[in-house]
Amino acid sequence: MKSWLSLDETSLHRDAVAWLARLSDPGMTAKDRQAFEEWYRRNPAHVRAYDKVVRVWHEPTLDMAAEQVASLSTAIPYRPPQLRGRSIRYTWAVAVCLSALMLGGIYIDLPIRLQADYHTAVGERQTIHLPDQSVVTLNTQTAIATTFDSGVRRVRVLKGEAFFKVVHDEQRPFIVDVEDITTRAVGTEFVVRHEPHSDHVTVVEGVVEVSAREAPATVQRLASGTMVKAEAGRLEQPRSVDPSIASAWLKGLLIVDEVPVTHVLDEIRRYHPGVIVVLNGHLREMRVTGTYKLDEPTSVLYHLTKTFPIQTLTLADRVIVLF
Repeated sequence: MKSWLSLDETSLHRDAVAWLARLSDPGMTAKDRQAFEEWYRRNPAHVRAYDKVVRVWHEPTLDMAAEQVASLSTAIPYRPPQLRGRSIRYTWAVAVCLSALMLGGIYIDLPIRLQADYHTAVGERQTIHLPDQSVVTLNTQTAIATTFDSGVRRVRVLKGEAFFKVVHDEQRPFIVDVEDITTRAVGTEFVVRHEPHSDHVTVVEGVVEVSAREAPATVQRLASGTMVKAEAGRLEQPRSVDPSIASAWLKGLLIVDEVPVTHVLDEIRRYHPGVIVVLNGHLREMRVTGTYKLDEPTSVLYHLTKTFPIQTLTLADRVIVLF
């Protein structure tokens, strides 16, 4: 069984869920057990992730959800090839639901909330007038922290996505920090998005200067209709985008053009109050073009099931399984 060494929280939860399911498999070998012990002891973060998964594993609602997923075993196209038998199939059904609940935010991100001056809930957008009269609009599940003094105006995007409309002030630069990117603006409009493994800056109007964590002295100037992405602290090459599409979420819209269906589902997950589980690998090969209302995520899912060969199962109004 493959084991990942990344301490990213999402990866750790996936690893912990996979190990728990494997440990419940009657066919588990002594070699598998030894590999688990090595993984478990390798880092305290592994211990915390696994123990958290074990606690959720015993939730009664998880059993009910898993029963329904297990009953679909003959219809779901993906199934781990090495597994045989109803009991093992049921174990993996539990793992699917458990993974969905863990990765879907069943635990409140308290550290981020404690740092934030402003934050939004799932599906919420909020417009904030900052002390200098600049305006920031927070998208769904977004948190920011602000620092305004006589020398600088600084905003940290702790999570999610924010649109900035900056008031010009020659005496005080306006700086937006996110994990991998620092953006300096004078008087302009731009979007900053923080994702688990990358950060994005998209300029809607005006010009901004962007630098990356690993090379702060190297500055790129971005004009309207330009987007830059950073991964592992390094900037990629800027590319042209349609600003109206990049900022469509301000109007509650998602506009896509020939993108994989999984891309739409990834976006809809951010606005859905529950969890969306995809068990149909063919969705990565299907392309979609359209305009969708982000305030109605279940309607978007319904539309996709009518357009593509997708079936759905809803579990306790919180988990939606697509297969």
